[in-house]
Amino acid sequence: MHPDKSPGPDGFNSAFFQNFWAICGDDIFYAATSWLECGFFPPTINDTNICLIPKGVNPISMKDFRPISLCNVVYKIVLKALANRLKVLLDKCVSEEQSAFVEGRSILNNAMIATEIIHTLEKKDERANLTEVRYLMSLLDTYAAAAGEEINLTKSEVLFSHNLSLPAQEDLANIMGVRHVLGTGKYLGLSSMIGRSKKAIFSFIKNHIWNRINSWKGRSLSRAGKKIMIKSVLQAIPTCIMSIFILPDVVVNEIEKMLNSFWWGGGSNNKGIRWKAWDKLTCPKADGGLGFRDFKAFNFAMVAKQGWFLMTNPNVLVSRIFKARYFLRSSFLDSKLGYNPSFVWRSIWKVREVLTLECRWRIGDGRNIRVMNEPWLRGSREGCLMGPQNQVVRDILQVPLTKEAAEDRMV
Repeated sequence: MHPDKSPGPDGFNSAFFQNFWAICGDDIFYAATSWLECGFFPPTINDTNICLIPKGVNPISMKDFRPISLCNVVYKIVLKALANRLKVLLDKCVSEEQSAFVEGRSILNNAMIATEIIHTLEKKDERANLTEVRYLMSLLDTYAAAAGEEINLTKSEVLFSHNLSLPAQEDLANIMGVRHVLGTGKYLGLSSMIGRSKKAIFSFIKNHIWNRINSWKGRSLSRAGKKIMIKSVLQAIPTCIMSIFILPDVVVNEIEKMLNSFWWGGGSNNKGIRWKAWDKLTCPKADGGLGFRDFKAFNFAMVAKQGWFLMTNPNVLVSRIFKARYFLRSSFLDSKLGYNPSFVWRSIWKVREVLTLECRWRIGDGRNIRVMNEPWLRGSREGCLMGPQNQVVRDILQVPLTKEAAEDRMV
């Protein structure tokens, strides 16, 4: 546990127990093991302070706050022990549609699935009616009653087909009690619909970075302070959206220009001579740079991770959806862009070359490898068998053989 986290109702943080573990460790261990064996603990142990963090500048209602639970350290120890025991079974108890809070799953999988579903539904021309809306709300009520989880309608949005008149859309949205959106909505903080104007859709990233820079304009920061600000705060802002979307070059260039201006600028207007371009600052320190992030390379690497996930985890829900939609009868590396692809798939498909150049098959029984078309050779950039050459023979001899036949695996 982090030693300096905010304490719970007992007033002791983790640092207290870590420093005085020789004195209180045996008592805590005895108490925790006895509670785990008996199946219950004293009611006061899980007393919790709720700290409300405002999400915006002027919060009005409870939905404008983010609740943070401040628990007792002893309670955290018991929960950690329970979590470690449940870890081996949690993926079997939690359905595959829940991609968060389970080791080995990523919440970005749900964002990819939602974007793909909305892209498909956007092309449908059926009209919604009052009967369908009431049936949908009854399904949500049934789910809430069965799962014990109430649907948060204040965070929900509805998008209708363009064939339905705007007044009818507003009426149906009011009946459902959710917010009606005409264009791009948000899901898990990501744009759920990507239209033609990518620059306009992703402009909120620039605005977010610019607002964060402006909040520090009136304060004097040293070079070390600016460096920490850029690496720890500003560079992290577009990380999530860069994980599934390839941002337009114009957006990336404008982000890099803002950060470069912040680094070299002085005073309240960030005006100053740009002694080096951003591409020079992204070089490692050993090469004369500062190790700042090359956003285009970082963007490609993050999206390539999603492609790698689809390749190495073919049985998870998001992989099955994308395979059925885009490469049902081929592998990911041999896939085509397809008809009417979503922007998520366009982004992942665009970075296939990164995986093609760096991936190799680890040979097992050899049943899944096409020796003439897929990368499996060591010491060759292409990795494929290009023809009867002497160098090819040497490359083949460099491929390690396994003692026991196993399934082929991409590494």
